[in-house]
Amino acid sequence: MANMITRLPGWARVMTIALAVFGLLMLLAELQSPDLVLWTGRPIKATESGSIVTYTLNGVGYSFDGHDREASAPPETVVVYVDPHDPAAGVLNKPAARVLEASLVLGPFVLAVAVVLISPWRAAARAAAARRDQDRGVHGAGYRADTLRDIVRRRGGPGR
Repeated sequence: MANMITRLPGWARVMTIALAVFGLLMLLAELQSPDLVLWTGRPIKATESGSIVTYTLNGVGYSFDGHDREASAPPETVVVYVDPHDPAAGVLNKPAARVLEASLVLGPFVLAVAVVLISPWRAAARAAAARRDQDRGVHGAGYRADTLRDIVRRRGGPGR
């Protein structure tokens, strides 16, 4: 792995490290978030009536304010994730929020791997194109070698 990183172009190393650090920061933030129970907790069926979510665990009733519906909304069955060690701190399942959190944690790592895999391939393709151009006698920004010599000679460079 270290050999693979050393073969990366400079921009790709910086980008890979930055993405990995950002991913680690997002992971640490998620591990300290109350929403962690969405990934580690136990799913419980609950009823949301208005904005009040009510659920029962081991015969004990719990409730909290869901904040996402109007008070006049009819009752609806929902899923609440509960930490068995703290059943009163249930978290309402919101699939869009879960997808967003997962992409914020996993996305930077996926992008870092993509940079590691794609940048050497692109660098090799650019080097091969440069060798093909050189074999055809094209140098620099598409100038032929004799044109470049003339430009350098006119500017008072080597070859005078």
